[in-house]
Amino acid sequence: MRPLFFVRSGKADGSYEHTDWYSADPDTGITTLGDLAFLCYLAANLADMTENMQFIPLTSPADRDWAAAWELYLQAFPPKERRTEADHLRALADPRFHADAIRRSDRFVGILYWWQGPAFRYVEYLAIRPDLRGQQLGSAIFGAFCRGERVILEIDPPEDEISVRRLGFYRRLGFHDCPLEYVHPSYSRPFEPHRLVLMGYPTPLDVREARTLADFVREEVLRYTEHEQPALPRIP
Repeated sequence: MRPLFFVRSGKADGSYEHTDWYSADPDTGITTLGDLAFLCYLAANLADMTENMQFIPLTSPADRDWAAAWELYLQAFPPKERRTEADHLRALADPRFHADAIRRSDRFVGILYWWQGPAFRYVEYLAIRPDLRGQQLGSAIFGAFCRGERVILEIDPPEDEISVRRLGFYRRLGFHDCPLEYVHPSYSRPFEPHRLVLMGYPTPLDVREARTLADFVREEVLRYTEHEQPALPRIP
């Protein structure tokens, strides 16, 4: 859900080192000189950026990166947008849930928590270590994670400078925003439903896919939170 390259349910701040490149139109998403420069840079450097990058499953507190990953998780997301450690451990018993520590050149750089849905990957949380911001690691991670996959995530509506940049960032990576109304509940009490924007990769979501995602989140993902019988998200 918020800070620089931190994603809860797919939210990320698209900031990177050359901030003067950002000039995405909030309606069309591109195509400025900055966007073209970013895409050229990414295409030329993606192989090097993803070299020696590993997605290592975290399955118990005994794992090498568990403590660092949990500390980053707590730092990145406010209480209402994250699970308790007890709920997180319950979710790990579900084979559809994947809590990955990301290592590059055998160095812990971040976390990616995601679900294997019926016909898609649903990104729930992404967080990059604060001291490694501005190195295009978020782009590299998504480049590796999304390759050949159907991926769905959620972002905040583009209502301020950061959220507009975030939308442009994902559009540049090949995601398409969905115009359907989508409201997500918070994870802990007091529950505070909030509107989000669904995004699909590599093609736009249709109504059927968006409905399937909403049902999956409501019926499966939210069972590992403080909800008992969540009414949201739901797409008619």
